[in-house]
Amino acid sequence: MRIFFWILGILAVLFLLFTVVGGYLLYYFTIRRDDRRSNKGWDEPLKPYGNTGEEEFARMREGEAFLKGRMAEFVTLTSRDGLTLWARYFAHPEPRGIFLMVHGYRSSSIQDFSGAVLPIWNMGYSLFMIDQRAMGRSEGKALCFGIKERYDVIDWANYLKERFPDLPVVADGVSMGSGTVLYACGLGWPDNVKAVIADCGYSSPGAICRKCMKQWYHLPPFPIYYCAKLWTRILAGIDLDSINARECLEKLKDRSLYPKPLPILLAHGRKDGFVPYEMSEENMKAFGPKDTFAELFTSDTADHGMAFLRDYDGYMEAIGRLFDKAGLPHEKVEVEEFVPETPIEELTRPDLNPGGIYTVN
Repeated sequence: MRIFFWILGILAVLFLLFTVVGGYLLYYFTIRRDDRRSNKGWDEPLKPYGNTGEEEFARMREGEAFLKGRMAEFVTLTSRDGLTLWARYFAHPEPRGIFLMVHGYRSSSIQDFSGAVLPIWNMGYSLFMIDQRAMGRSEGKALCFGIKERYDVIDWANYLKERFPDLPVVADGVSMGSGTVLYACGLGWPDNVKAVIADCGYSSPGAICRKCMKQWYHLPPFPIYYCAKLWTRILAGIDLDSINARECLEKLKDRSLYPKPLPILLAHGRKDGFVPYEMSEENMKAFGPKDTFAELFTSDTADHGMAFLRDYDGYMEAIGRLFDKAGLPHEKVEVEEFVPETPIEELTRPDLNPGGIYTVN
């Protein structure tokens, strides 16, 4: 009998050790900053990802050459918890508005938006491409899956309102950036934000983490996820289950936050192997049939973050409908065709704008 209790005790200790160490490792590899993976594209050539086709990747390289062949103004902002956040601003010569571009998990704005920057530019919109906290040039030790980042993008939007009071803003997020702009809807965007685009966004941080645990590590949520959740609360100061997109989107119908409906476009590919398409369907349940300011655009063949490239014409038509609801212009404008003077293989990231770095405290 004594041996039985010894064995039981040893098993309990091993189980506890497995849970605590496993939970920390999940935090370490999922939440903690990793500079080796968080500045894709700016410092080296873009690489295709997923099932990117040759024509789709050519469009990405064209956007890459456009961005790297222009001088960016670097802008900094101090977050509410004291971090220095960075963004690159590409000013259109005759701007109709500004796209606030919010990239995804362990990625960069050039990686996630390179295929879209030229169509957006050709509609007359400047490009404001941020580095999310704990990625790129921005400070931070932990990725927060949109929980803290939602405050950052609200502050970026307020910065744009202060600096460009007459220019409307479109908040555009991909993947974790999509989660970020969706959760920001629950806080109340400033009134210069006239439309929101959320591409392949997840329903909640906890839901996507549990899904990835099963997909990547073949582990059930119990017990390691709940231990990782505790580590995340201690080390990053967030609760992965404290927020969900559907509740945030329901705030768009709160007329104390939004005196007028804020048009929003959700987009997702049915072949998404990272964030399930069903999560956008779940997010759309925040809206009823009378909520015509919201739309879900579906690409039947697109993988994660590929809907714009895979179904370009359909996506641009959806953006046109979104802009019509928001009263924003979207017809193509006459701009000088961009031809990089330097071969793309030789392009490096732009130097700091000689005009200086704007800092917002």
